[in-house]
Amino acid sequence: MIDVARLPVYSLSEAARLVGVARSKAQRWMRGYTRQTPAGPRLSEPIIAADARDAVSFLDLVELRFVAAFVSAGVSVQTIRKVLEETKDLEPDHPFSRQTFYTDGKAIFIKSLGRILESGSGGQYAMLIDQVFKRFDFTDGQVSVYYPADDRSVRISPAHSFGAPTVAGTSIRTAVLYDAYIAEGSREAVAEWFGLSLGNVEAAIDFESSIGGHRAAA
Repeated sequence: MIDVARLPVYSLSEAARLVGVARSKAQRWMRGYTRQTPAGPRLSEPIIAADARDAVSFLDLVELRFVAAFVSAGVSVQTIRKVLEETKDLEPDHPFSRQTFYTDGKAIFIKSLGRILESGSGGQYAMLIDQVFKRFDFTDGQVSVYYPADDRSVRISPAHSFGAPTVAGTSIRTAVLYDAYIAEGSREAVAEWFGLSLGNVEAAIDFESSIGGHRAAA
């Protein structure tokens, strides 16, 4: 049986927009990069073991969201890589997309992170993990839904609309609502056309605006 969560459905540019990071950062985290050293060029391995080389799966997107949250909090990619190496026995495959990470593995991850950083800021990072955790729903121990907005008004799930962002509880893509609004200029009219509440339409438009509007494949 095909695991739709592993299908490469997003371009790298689209995935970067969906988690709010620059494409160059997402490329480094997922593809690695070559850096110059006194001994010559050296390859830095990707921090995320992607399911495909040229595109991004839903589980890759979840990993990208987690890494982005920690980098935004001031944790370096090198530190995250070290922690993952030390804790790889917990869950070697897409660890941040597994429910066990947020239960059994969180304390071990925080302990390892605190030791590497030589700081007592474990509580801060535990709260960060909890905040990321609230953005996910799980099915059979694996992330099945990612909510990019704090109010869970927008849903991203491989089981709906091929993983495109939709209004939560529907299969209506936020990009469709955004385009309809741009064409019509009335949020109320769009809500009436699609049989949605005005709040649903506003959430979709706000989300699309936050990621740069209608997303073209790249």
